[in-house]
Amino acid sequence: MDGLTTMIAANGFGRASKAYVMNKVANGKDLFVVKATNASDPERNSLSVTINPKALDNTNVNNLTLTGSLTHAWLHREGYRHPVGKFTSKVYKLFCR
Repeated sequence: MDGLTTMIAANGFGRASKAYVMNKVANGKDLFVVKATNASDPERNSLSVTINPKALDNTNVNNLTLTGSLTHAWLHREGYRHPVGKFTSKVYKLFCR
């Protein structure tokens, strides 16, 4: 969590590039609530994320899920990577119906 705090401070004080919130409707192969590209430098990476507007409209997606999804995306911006072959969640299919 130290790295996430570093990223928020770097973005807040202008040490990182400007962050953007983009939207993209998920297609059949790429289901997501919030996603971000992987990065590895908390001091320079922005907190930019892409949000699926269909997931926001879905009443089954509560605020806790949205908060967790945003935090998860930011952790990927910080440098977190899933262990190879260990992350196989089908939960996202529920959110994007």
